[in-house]
Amino acid sequence: MLLVLGLLVAALPSTAAAECGPEAALRDSRLRAHLTRESRRARRWNIGWGVFFGVAAVAQLGFAMADYTPVGSGEAAHVALYVNGGKAALGALARVVLPLSIAPAPAPTGDPCADLAASERALAAAARREKRSFWMLHAGSILVTVGGLLYLGMVEDSWKQGGLSVAVGYPVSLLSIYTHPRASWALARNAPPIVVTPLVGTDVTGLAFALTF
Repeated sequence: MLLVLGLLVAALPSTAAAECGPEAALRDSRLRAHLTRESRRARRWNIGWGVFFGVAAVAQLGFAMADYTPVGSGEAAHVALYVNGGKAALGALARVVLPLSIAPAPAPTGDPCADLAASERALAAAARREKRSFWMLHAGSILVTVGGLLYLGMVEDSWKQGGLSVAVGYPVSLLSIYTHPRASWALARNAPPIVVTPLVGTDVTGLAFALTF
């Protein structure tokens, strides 16, 4: 056992030295390019969905103040416009108060080991932000959707308007969530890509799905 441990310890310096060779510089370059792209994507996602929810909130609150109900009629439909406008306003506010922010890697120092370590730390931080934001958005969307449904159904006595509110608002919310940048999260956990290969032969025709490792 002592001999095995000694061999392992002796092998560590050479392994670390190998990790700081050309391969380290290449991975560092790729991580830096990835983080730069993710930073731009996060900024576009924040702005795009912030503007979308802001416009939706203004439109629905404007309809409510003008006593115009595009869908349905009556007091419950009028109140539903305020509810839906408030939900959209919360979506826009979330993009301002809790924006997804991905920081690029620090400036290179010229030391391949130090630069790669810094890029790896930046990737890990980006992955944590993407994961936290993704699940927080899911939780917030469910809470707001259920809250609107219960208010319209129990307070306004209109489960129909509550159902319409869910049918319109929740799919849009899911669309915003699933366009949320998640590439750093996937890269940090080494999620294997899915490979799709067509199968064409005399006895079989179709698609083969495989994970590459």
